[in-house]
Amino acid sequence: MKNDFYVSVLIVSGSDKGQYLLKNLLLEHHYGYQIKTCNSGSEARRELLNQSYDLVLINTPLQDEFGDKLAIHIKEQTNSEILIFMKNENYELTFDTIMKYAIFPVSKPISKDIALQAINLAKINTMKTKMFIEEKQKLEKKIEELKLVSKAKCALIEIKKMTEDEAHKYIEQEAMNQRCKRIEVALNILKRLQE
Repeated sequence: MKNDFYVSVLIVSGSDKGQYLLKNLLLEHHYGYQIKTCNSGSEARRELLNQSYDLVLINTPLQDEFGDKLAIHIKEQTNSEILIFMKNENYELTFDTIMKYAIFPVSKPISKDIALQAINLAKINTMKTKMFIEEKQKLEKKIEELKLVSKAKCALIEIKKMTEDEAHKYIEQEAMNQRCKRIEVALNILKRLQE
């Protein structure tokens, strides 16, 4: 199955075998992953200070801790989706806690197919999260633009004694005449009127 959506992945596993299995699972299914591996929670925390990852796979237990506290720490500090693989008895003990943080628990032992399905579900959430973040950034930019246009209108009303309708039409007309966006006209108006 070919996939065009690329995600960066941090694999945290106390065993080389766990790292190898998870990394090969990703690679053998031709996903465009950027993959980094760590052996311990402390190493993963250091790595996350320098680099963000879309997806974090934690294979418990780690060399210096179990892994659930690491998962919670990552979720509180980043937008990463997290899968935590653990033995069934630990799954039952930690399920309620980690579910509060929207961390995906996966019970071991696990088949390749189930592991891949869990990774795919987390990947879907990663895609959704990225889309929501992009949409939020677009909306924030639009709100800032509307604020600046409103500020320019207020300046025209106050300084040039225009009505609100006249100020609105003036900005619209200038944007059409200059073949630019209203935000550019608003910035020019504010700059001119502040001189």
